[in-house]
Parts: sequence; C-alpha cells; structure tokens
Amino acid sequence: MKLKKPTEISVKDIGKGYYEIFYNSKKYYIALLRVLRALNREKQDDLEIIEGLRRAVESLVRRSKRGFTYSIVTTISKNGALTYIAILGKDKSVIDREIEVVTSLIDSMSNGNITLKHSKSGIIRPKILVIPLKSRYKVPVPELHKIQPEVVRVPEPLIKPIHNGEIYLGTTLSTSYNYPISLKAEHLFRHIGIFGSTGSGKTTTASIIAYRASLKGMKVLILDWHGEYTNILKKGKDKLSIFTLDATKPMSINELNINELISKPTELLEVFEQVLDLSPAQLFILDQVLERGSRSLRISPCWLKSLVELVAVYNAESRWSIEARDALYRKLKYLAANIHCSSSSNIKTTSINDHDITVIDLSKVVNTRLRTLYALLILKMLELSAVEHGILTDLLVVIDEAHHVLPSRTSEVTGIARKLLAEMRKWHIGFIIVSQSPSSTSSDVLKNTNTKIIHAIKSNIDKRIVVDSIIIRKELEDTIPYLKVGEAIIVTPEATEPIIVRIDPRPLINIEIEGSLSGYEIELE
Repeated sequence: MKLKKPTEISVKDIGKGYYEIFYNSKKYYIALLRVLRALNREKQDDLEIIEGLRRAVESLVRRSKRGFTYSIVTTISKNGALTYIAILGKDKSVIDREIEVVTSLIDSMSNGNITLKHSKSGIIRPKILVIPLKSRYKVPVPELHKIQPEVVRVPEPLIKPIHNGEIYLGTTLSTSYNYPISLKAEHLFRHIGIFGSTGSGKTTTASIIAYRASLKGMKVLILDWHGEYTNILKKGKDKLSIFTLDATKPMSINELNINELISKPTELLEVFEQVLDLSPAQLFILDQVLERGSRSLRISPCWLKSLVELVAVYNAESRWSIEARDALYRKLKYLAANIHCSSSSNIKTTSINDHDITVIDLSKVVNTRLRTLYALLILKMLELSAVEHGILTDLLVVIDEAHHVLPSRTSEVTGIARKLLAEMRKWHIGFIIVSQSPSSTSSDVLKNTNTKIIHAIKSNIDKRIVVDSIIIRKELEDTIPYLKVGEAIIVTPEATEPIIVRIDPRPLINIEIEGSLSGYEIELE
C-alpha cells in the first residue's frame, strides 16, 4: 500500500488483535504490537532505547521486501500517546509467524531494552483517515513515537477497600474499568506520605487532599515551603475560607503559643540542636541559658534576639566553655539578624478554627535554617497546644519539603518525627508529609505514614528507600521512574497490593462519587 494523498480506509475488527483493511477493493490483514520498555532492565538510557529502535527499523526495512509492510504508529488519546509496530500483509497465517520473528528481532536489536506485546482489539476505528508524512531522514523514527514502560495489571478485587472513601483522589490505571479511588478520614489520622521527584505532582496531590478534607469539616494547616499552595487552593470553586500568613511578618495564632514553648527548655533544645547542628557543649550552655532566662524571654517582644544577648553574657570560665559559648553566639546571632520584631500591639491574632485552611507561607524567609526553625517551632507549639489544651476540631497538617523539617541526620531529629507522627493522632491531628528526597527524610516518616502516595522518583537511592518500606511487586516497582505527572502508586493498609492511580487533574472541586464495585463480576487475574 503506497499512499500519496490523504486516503480514507475501511477497517473491520476480526478479533484476537487482528483487523481486515479494505483499500482499492483489496483486502489486507494488520496486527498491532505495542512497543514497551522492558521491565527486566535495571537502568535504561533514553538515547540507547531510541538507537535500538532505529536499528530495528532498519532491519524491518530490509524485511519489507518479503511481502510485508511495517509501520510505527502512535495513537493519541486521553490515556496519552501509545506506540505500536503495525505488520500488514495479505496472509493472516503468515503474519502470525512474522509476529514471533519481529518480536525476537526487536529484542535483539535493542539489547533487551524494548519488548513487544500483541495488542487486543478495539484500537482502530471502523474508518480511519491516513495522511502520509514525508521525512528528511532515510529511515525515520519520529520523536512523536514515545515508548512507555509495560503496564502492570492489578487484580481488581484489591481495589475494593479504597473505593468508598470520603476524599476522592482519582481513578485507577491498568484495570479494565477506571475505578474511582478515595481516602477515608482514618487514612488522614494515620498519616500520609507523598513522595516524588520535582515536578511529579506532589504539591497538587497534597492540595487536593487538603482541599477535599476541608470540605468534609476538617481544619487544615499548611506549612508552605515554596509558597505554592495558596494559588493552587484558590482554583477551587467552593467558598472555603483560605487564610495565608507571611512568616516574615508578625503573627499570632491562638493555638501556637511561643511562651509555653519557652517555658519548656527541653523541647526548644531539640529544635535548636537540629537547626544549628549544636555540639554537646553548646547544648549544655543553651540549656543553662534557657533555664535561667526563661522568664525574661517570655516577656520579651523579640525572644530570639533576647536569647542571643543572654548567651553573649553567659559566664563561661573554662576554655572549652568559652569556645562553645562563642560558637553558639555566632550561630544564634546569624539567625536573629534575619528576624523582624514588632511590639505586641501591632500583632494581629487569629485562630486555626477561624478558617477552613490556614497557610503559613515560609517561602519569603530567605535563610533556609531560619525557615526550618520557624517550621519546627510551629510544630512544637502545635504539639504543646494539643497536649495542654486539646484541639477543638479534627486537624490536618501538611508539611511541605519535609526533608528540610524532619531530616534523617540525628537521633534527636528522628525523635521529633516519631513524637509528631506516633503521638499526635490521639489528639485527632493527622499529617501529610511531602518530600522529594525520601533518603534525606527521617526514617520515622516512612515507618509512621500508613498511606503512601508515590509519584515518579528518578533517583535510585530515593526509590530504594521508599520501596523498602512497602510490599510491592518487582514489575510494579520498575514503573516508578516512568510515571507521568499526576500518576502515582497508592499504598494503603487495607489494600494488600499497591495500585496505580491517575490523580484527578480537574480544578479542585468537591466531587461526589457515584456507584460501587458491587455491580461488577470481578475475577482474580
């Protein structure tokens, strides 16, 4: 078949992945072989895959003289771009044998990087318009043809436990029907970990959960590291109260009382040890200063600057204590230099319970250490408020870029993560922990987040850290680096098998889920 102008061709699906094509009163048969990245390869280079495909095309060009026509076809639909090798000939039985030959040829020419899968029926419409394209290459492999990893089929009964939740996430992939997937409120209080490389869709997923949780009556507090959440949340069509606080400006939240925290030096010491990497000697001196100066710090309009002054006048007698005091002073002074202080009369007071969603924007705090200090102080104050006074309503806390706030460096830091995640749930406080670097995040985050949402992870180290914390099949694990933006693997305690889900990309709206799985006959694959 040689086409020189746009031509309409009639197509008949005859089953088992074959089609009859009628053109100029002649009948042809065509079979489609899906082009996929082989899953048994530890590391694949895109250039190597493209080069392998080019070598395979050159071989197919030589074989085309045997009475076959080969084409590389990319179909574009709502599911993305899918690429096939089409084998066209006049004898169906001969095409059967050619499928085996071409499959073996592609595997050999691509060094095992590409595999072919005979596709099922229903891909080609009854009538298609074929438009011939010219190329300046002798043997073209257009960039349009995108080779994806092989899709892993998920046993459908495993979807049932996370189908009827209150917080809609999206729909399943790799199943015969796109089942809606939702989270229950109990998932939030048992904490959620969202992991993925930059640009994989983590922030959008966290925003979706936070937004839809607030529609169900939960209060939400977001520690926004990059200042992205407010703009995403405001796309929602519901009339939610979204209150954003600039962390660089004076603020007062009733549930976050710094004076209560200052009166408990042990809690403050944990925070400063992480932020400033304090030595034991520096910790000892800071402990002494906090114990002796607690009252004066509580009444100070700028307690951190007052703390620097108290350290400066600390009576150090021995050589080691003088060196430790001076080093501590330099570290604290560097932090305090970036603090803006204001009298209490200029500070506006609000409450988490006054708004549906409260966003604390940390992005304008230029100093990363100070940004981490702010985030940890907020979490510590929230912990004290819950323990001492209780939270009046269910609260969901989103910690963005958690590898900065809850890193894996020291045991003291790990203790902060453990207490937050293991103890706060009894006060009806749930956490969404968002991180692009699981390997740099406290191990207690992985241990204590019972629901994990895994977007595309490119780093082998980060992928290994996450995979080691869950039970997952090897073929599903291999798809993690190739997940598209907005696609994620969902792991929950109820589902014994991780599930690939496309997070709903529509604007943030309250979506009511209709229907259930009870109407479907489900069989194990």
